[in-house]
Amino acid sequence: MLLQNQFISVEIANHGAELTSLQKDGIEYLWNADPKYWKRHAPILFPIVGKVFDNHYCVDGVQYGLPQHGFARDMDFQVVESADTQAMLELRSTEETLKNYPYPFLLRVCYHLEDNKINCCWTVENPSDSDMYFQIGAHPAFLIRETKSSRGTVQLLNKTLCGYQPLQEATLSTLDGNGYLNDGRLPMALQGGEISLAGENFDGGALIFEHSQAQSAILADGDGKPYLRMTFDDAPVLGLWSPEGKNAPFVCIEPWHGRCDYDFAPNDISDRDWINRLPAGGQFKFNYTIELL
Repeated sequence: MLLQNQFISVEIANHGAELTSLQKDGIEYLWNADPKYWKRHAPILFPIVGKVFDNHYCVDGVQYGLPQHGFARDMDFQVVESADTQAMLELRSTEETLKNYPYPFLLRVCYHLEDNKINCCWTVENPSDSDMYFQIGAHPAFLIRETKSSRGTVQLLNKTLCGYQPLQEATLSTLDGNGYLNDGRLPMALQGGEISLAGENFDGGALIFEHSQAQSAILADGDGKPYLRMTFDDAPVLGLWSPEGKNAPFVCIEPWHGRCDYDFAPNDISDRDWINRLPAGGQFKFNYTIELL
Protein backbone atom coordinates (compact mmCIF):
# COMPACT_ATOMS: atom_id res chain seq x y z
CA MET A 1 0.00 0.00 0.00
CA LEU A 2 1.39 3.40 -1.02
CA LEU A 3 0.67 6.72 0.70
CA GLN A 4 2.12 9.92 -0.67
CA ASN A 5 1.84 13.69 -0.72
CA GLN A 6 4.01 16.39 -2.28
CA PHE A 7 6.71 15.91 0.37
CA ILE A 8 7.05 12.21 1.26
CA SER A 9 5.96 8.71 0.27
CA VAL A 10 5.29 5.74 2.53
CA GLU A 11 4.78 2.06 1.82
CA ILE A 12 2.87 -0.21 4.20
CA ALA A 13 2.53 -3.99 4.19
CA ASN A 14 -0.67 -5.77 5.20
CA HIS A 15 1.53 -8.32 6.93
CA GLY A 16 2.11 -6.86 10.36
CA ALA A 17 0.74 -3.45 9.25
CA GLU A 18 4.45 -2.70 8.96
CA LEU A 19 6.03 0.36 7.41
CA THR A 20 8.36 -0.89 4.66
CA SER A 21 9.54 2.35 3.06
CA LEU A 22 9.86 6.04 4.05
CA GLN A 23 11.11 8.34 1.30
CA LYS A 24 11.64 12.04 0.79
CA ASP A 25 12.96 13.41 -2.50
CA GLY A 26 13.60 9.83 -3.60
CA ILE A 27 15.89 9.17 -0.62
CA GLU A 28 15.11 6.15 1.57
CA TYR A 29 15.11 6.54 5.36
CA LEU A 30 13.94 3.07 6.44
CA TRP A 31 15.98 -0.15 6.65
CA ASN A 32 15.39 -2.61 3.76
CA ALA A 33 15.03 -5.77 5.93
CA ASP A 34 18.11 -7.51 4.52
CA PRO A 35 18.29 -10.71 6.65
CA LYS A 36 22.08 -10.45 6.73
CA TYR A 37 21.53 -7.98 9.55
CA TRP A 38 17.79 -8.07 10.44
CA LYS A 39 14.83 -9.25 8.41
CA ARG A 40 12.31 -6.60 9.47
CA HIS A 41 11.60 -2.93 8.75
CA ALA A 42 9.39 -1.55 11.53
CA PRO A 43 7.42 -4.26 13.34
CA ILE A 44 4.60 -3.58 15.78
CA LEU A 45 5.22 -5.24 19.15
CA PHE A 46 1.98 -6.63 20.62
CA PRO A 47 0.69 -8.00 22.99
CA ILE A 48 4.08 -7.96 24.74
CA VAL A 49 7.32 -6.02 24.37
CA GLY A 50 10.53 -7.99 24.71
CA LYS A 51 10.59 -11.45 26.27
CA VAL A 52 8.57 -13.07 29.00
CA PHE A 53 10.72 -15.36 31.12
CA ASP A 54 11.34 -18.67 29.35
CA ASN A 55 8.70 -17.57 26.77
CA HIS A 56 5.92 -18.36 29.27
CA TYR A 57 3.65 -16.29 31.50
CA CYS A 58 0.53 -16.83 33.59
CA VAL A 59 -3.02 -15.50 33.56
CA ASP A 60 -5.06 -16.39 36.65
CA GLY A 61 -2.78 -19.33 37.40
CA VAL A 62 -2.87 -20.77 33.86
CA GLN A 63 0.38 -20.81 31.88
CA TYR A 64 0.59 -19.57 28.29
CA GLY A 65 3.41 -19.17 25.79
CA LEU A 66 4.42 -16.14 23.74
CA PRO A 67 7.52 -15.50 21.62
CA GLN A 68 9.59 -12.35 21.96
CA HIS A 69 7.59 -9.21 21.04
CA GLY A 70 4.34 -11.17 20.63
CA PHE A 71 2.52 -12.18 17.45
CA ALA A 72 1.06 -9.07 15.76
CA ARG A 73 4.19 -8.53 13.65
CA ASP A 74 3.68 -11.97 12.06
CA MET A 75 -0.06 -11.69 11.25
CA ASP A 76 -1.98 -10.22 8.33
CA PHE A 77 -4.01 -7.10 9.11
CA GLN A 78 -7.19 -6.17 7.27
CA VAL A 79 -7.33 -2.84 5.42
CA VAL A 80 -10.28 -0.83 6.75
CA GLU A 81 -9.55 2.45 5.00
CA SER A 82 -7.13 3.54 2.29
CA ALA A 83 -6.69 6.93 0.63
CA ASP A 84 -3.85 8.96 -0.88
CA THR A 85 -2.46 10.19 2.43
CA GLN A 86 -3.97 7.96 5.08
CA ALA A 87 -4.75 4.33 5.82
CA MET A 88 -6.26 2.25 8.60
CA LEU A 89 -5.59 -1.45 9.22
CA GLU A 90 -6.84 -3.69 11.98
CA LEU A 91 -6.17 -7.02 13.64
CA ARG A 92 -8.72 -8.93 15.71
CA SER A 93 -8.22 -11.81 18.10
CA THR A 94 -8.81 -15.28 16.69
CA GLU A 95 -9.18 -18.79 18.05
CA GLU A 96 -5.45 -19.22 17.49
CA THR A 97 -4.39 -16.04 19.31
CA LEU A 98 -6.64 -16.94 22.25
CA LYS A 99 -4.66 -20.14 22.74
CA ASN A 100 -1.53 -18.15 23.59
CA TYR A 101 -3.04 -14.85 24.72
CA PRO A 102 -6.43 -15.39 26.36
CA TYR A 103 -7.85 -11.91 25.78
CA PRO A 104 -10.19 -10.86 22.98
CA PHE A 105 -8.87 -7.66 21.39
CA LEU A 106 -9.04 -5.27 18.46
CA LEU A 107 -5.80 -3.56 17.39
CA ARG A 108 -6.27 -0.70 14.94
CA VAL A 109 -3.31 0.97 13.20
CA CYS A 110 -3.70 4.35 11.46
CA TYR A 111 -1.14 6.16 9.31
CA HIS A 112 -1.62 9.75 8.17
CA LEU A 113 0.74 11.95 6.16
CA GLU A 114 1.02 15.63 7.01
CA ASP A 115 3.63 17.59 5.06
CA ASN A 116 6.96 15.85 5.78
CA LYS A 117 5.60 13.85 8.74
CA ILE A 118 3.89 10.53 9.13
CA ASN A 119 1.57 10.35 12.13
CA CYS A 120 1.09 6.86 13.55
CA CYS A 121 -1.83 6.12 15.87
CA TRP A 122 -2.51 2.74 17.43
CA THR A 123 -5.75 1.89 19.22
CA VAL A 124 -6.28 -1.18 21.39
CA GLU A 125 -9.88 -2.06 22.27
CA ASN A 126 -11.12 -4.59 24.81
CA PRO A 127 -14.45 -6.04 23.59
CA SER A 128 -14.77 -8.45 26.53
CA ASP A 129 -16.54 -8.07 29.88
CA SER A 130 -13.35 -8.32 31.98
CA ASP A 131 -9.95 -6.62 32.21
CA MET A 132 -7.23 -7.33 29.66
CA TYR A 133 -3.48 -6.84 30.10
CA PHE A 134 -1.09 -5.99 27.28
CA GLN A 135 2.02 -4.15 26.17
CA ILE A 136 2.66 -2.44 22.84
CA GLY A 137 5.62 -0.79 21.16
CA ALA A 138 7.20 0.45 17.94
CA HIS A 139 10.42 -0.95 16.45
CA PRO A 140 11.28 1.10 13.30
CA ALA A 141 14.78 0.73 11.86
CA PHE A 142 16.26 3.87 10.29
CA LEU A 143 19.27 4.00 7.99
CA ILE A 144 22.46 5.44 9.42
CA ARG A 145 24.12 8.10 7.27
CA GLU A 146 27.76 7.38 7.93
CA THR A 147 30.71 9.48 6.81
CA LYS A 148 34.43 8.70 6.85
CA SER A 149 34.76 10.32 10.27
CA SER A 150 31.62 9.18 12.08
CA ARG A 151 28.52 6.97 12.04
CA GLY A 152 26.48 9.90 13.34
CA THR A 153 24.48 10.41 16.52
CA VAL A 154 21.04 10.09 18.04
CA GLN A 155 20.03 13.00 20.24
CA LEU A 156 17.52 12.40 23.04
CA LEU A 157 15.19 15.19 24.16
CA ASN A 158 12.61 15.55 26.91
CA LYS A 159 9.54 17.74 26.86
CA THR A 160 9.48 20.74 29.18
CA LEU A 161 7.32 23.83 29.55
CA CYS A 162 9.75 25.52 27.17
CA GLY A 163 9.53 22.81 24.51
CA TYR A 164 11.84 19.89 23.80
CA GLN A 165 15.26 20.15 25.42
CA PRO A 166 18.32 17.87 25.07
CA LEU A 167 18.84 15.44 27.94
CA GLN A 168 21.97 16.21 29.93
CA GLU A 169 21.97 12.95 31.85
CA ALA A 170 20.01 9.72 31.84
CA THR A 171 19.63 6.43 33.64
CA LEU A 172 20.25 3.41 31.45
CA SER A 173 18.95 -0.16 31.73
CA THR A 174 20.62 -2.97 29.80
CA LEU A 175 19.93 -6.57 28.78
CA ASP A 176 21.80 -9.74 29.63
CA GLY A 177 22.96 -12.20 26.98
CA ASN A 178 19.55 -13.90 26.93
CA GLY A 179 17.47 -10.80 26.29
CA TYR A 180 16.29 -10.26 29.87
CA LEU A 181 16.69 -7.02 31.82
CA ASN A 182 19.74 -6.71 34.04
CA ASP A 183 18.98 -5.86 37.65
CA GLY A 184 20.21 -2.32 38.27
CA ARG A 185 20.50 0.90 36.27
CA LEU A 186 23.52 2.84 35.13
CA PRO A 187 23.98 6.63 35.12
CA MET A 188 24.78 8.02 31.68
CA ALA A 189 26.17 11.51 31.05
CA LEU A 190 25.07 13.05 27.77
CA GLN A 191 26.63 16.04 26.05
CA GLY A 192 23.83 17.89 24.30
CA GLY A 193 21.70 14.78 24.63
CA GLU A 194 23.77 12.93 22.02
CA ILE A 195 24.72 9.25 21.84
CA SER A 196 27.18 8.06 19.22
CA LEU A 197 25.90 5.46 16.77
CA ALA A 198 29.27 3.69 16.88
CA GLY A 199 28.64 -0.04 16.69
CA GLU A 200 30.40 -0.83 19.96
CA ASN A 201 27.78 1.19 21.87
CA PHE A 202 25.27 -1.55 21.02
CA ASP A 203 27.46 -4.59 21.64
CA GLY A 204 25.61 -5.20 24.90
CA GLY A 205 22.19 -5.17 23.23
CA ALA A 206 19.45 -2.56 23.49
CA LEU A 207 19.89 0.65 25.47
CA ILE A 208 16.72 1.12 27.53
CA PHE A 209 15.55 4.39 29.08
CA GLU A 210 12.64 3.99 31.50
CA HIS A 211 10.35 6.41 33.34
CA SER A 212 9.65 8.77 30.41
CA GLN A 213 13.17 10.18 30.29
CA ALA A 214 12.90 11.07 26.59
CA GLN A 215 9.95 12.10 24.41
CA SER A 216 11.78 12.76 21.14
CA ALA A 217 14.89 11.61 19.27
CA ILE A 218 16.81 13.17 16.38
CA LEU A 219 19.14 11.29 14.05
CA ALA A 220 22.11 13.20 12.63
CA ASP A 221 24.57 12.05 9.98
CA GLY A 222 28.32 11.72 10.38
CA ASP A 223 28.73 15.45 9.68
CA GLY A 224 26.24 16.38 12.39
CA LYS A 225 23.35 17.28 10.07
CA PRO A 226 19.90 16.17 11.40
CA TYR A 227 17.83 14.12 8.94
CA LEU A 228 15.04 12.46 10.95
CA ARG A 229 13.07 13.18 14.09
CA MET A 230 10.77 10.84 15.98
CA THR A 231 8.41 12.15 18.68
CA PHE A 232 6.57 9.92 21.19
CA ASP A 233 5.28 12.06 24.05
CA ASP A 234 3.41 9.41 26.02
CA ALA A 235 5.74 6.39 25.88
CA PRO A 236 7.18 5.54 29.33
CA VAL A 237 10.07 3.47 27.91
CA LEU A 238 12.46 4.07 25.01
CA GLY A 239 14.75 1.48 23.48
CA LEU A 240 17.67 2.10 21.11
CA TRP A 241 18.98 -0.96 19.29
CA SER A 242 21.30 -2.05 16.51
CA PRO A 243 22.39 -5.68 16.03
CA GLU A 244 25.20 -6.64 18.37
CA GLY A 245 28.64 -7.06 16.86
CA LYS A 246 27.57 -6.34 13.27
CA ASN A 247 28.18 -2.61 12.86
CA ALA A 248 24.82 -2.66 11.06
CA PRO A 249 23.83 0.25 8.78
CA PHE A 250 20.70 1.08 10.80
CA VAL A 251 19.50 1.94 14.28
CA CYS A 252 16.08 1.33 15.81
CA ILE A 253 14.33 4.04 17.84
CA GLU A 254 11.68 2.21 19.85
CA PRO A 255 9.04 3.91 22.01
CA TRP A 256 7.37 1.29 24.20
CA HIS A 257 4.44 0.88 26.53
CA GLY A 258 6.10 -2.17 28.03
CA ARG A 259 9.40 -3.96 28.44
CA CYS A 260 10.95 -7.44 28.78
CA ASP A 261 11.05 -9.45 32.01
CA TYR A 262 13.95 -9.92 34.36
CA ASP A 263 15.59 -13.36 34.47
CA PHE A 264 13.01 -14.56 36.99
CA ALA A 265 10.34 -17.24 37.11
CA PRO A 266 7.14 -16.19 35.31
CA ASN A 267 4.54 -14.24 37.24
CA ASP A 268 0.99 -13.37 36.35
CA ILE A 269 0.90 -11.02 33.36
CA SER A 270 -0.70 -8.38 35.56
CA ASP A 271 2.56 -8.20 37.57
CA ARG A 272 4.82 -7.35 34.60
CA ASP A 273 6.59 -4.01 34.67
CA TRP A 274 4.95 -1.37 32.47
CA ILE A 275 1.89 -3.54 31.86
CA ASN A 276 -1.29 -1.82 30.67
CA ARG A 277 -4.64 -2.77 32.18
CA LEU A 278 -7.59 -2.11 29.90
CA PRO A 279 -11.04 -2.45 31.51
CA ALA A 280 -13.99 -4.12 29.85
CA GLY A 281 -15.08 -2.09 26.83
CA GLY A 282 -12.06 0.18 27.24
CA GLN A 283 -9.83 1.81 24.65
CA PHE A 284 -6.10 2.64 24.72
CA LYS A 285 -4.34 4.96 22.25
CA PHE A 286 -0.67 5.45 21.46
CA ASN A 287 0.62 8.07 19.01
CA TYR A 288 4.02 8.83 17.58
CA THR A 289 5.31 10.82 14.60
CA ILE A 290 8.26 10.45 12.22
CA GLU A 291 9.48 13.64 10.57
CA LEU A 292 11.82 13.45 7.58
CA LEU A 293 14.09 16.49 7.73
